[in-house]
Amino acid sequence: MIKYLGSKRTLVPVLGAMAAAVDAGTAVDLFTGTTRVAQEFKRLGMTVTASDIATYSEVLSDCYIATDATAVPSAPAKIPIRTGREDVPDTMSPAPAPTPVPKAAATVGTAT
Repeated sequence: MIKYLGSKRTLVPVLGAMAAAVDAGTAVDLFTGTTRVAQEFKRLGMTVTASDIATYSEVLSDCYIATDATAVPSAPAKIPIRTGREDVPDTMSPAPAPTPVPKAAATVGTAT
């Protein structure tokens, strides 16, 4: 969780409840920052506009607000790649889940 001065994190449930109570269909989140409020409004099914001058905020709003969940495939797709090499497949499958490291092997720098 990212915490910033001026965060509206604690207001998210209140603002969401207020929007739901008046059956709001659209919302504007000015100074959106981490997009917490805009994400809540979007979760409620509202059309949301998020605005901020911070670059990180633009990245977060593109990811969480502008992306339409219905347009994102639910299963990972194979990614086409062009390597020019015959020994490399034409598609890449998503990476497999990491193999758990045994607890004893994960210990680093212990004194004996």
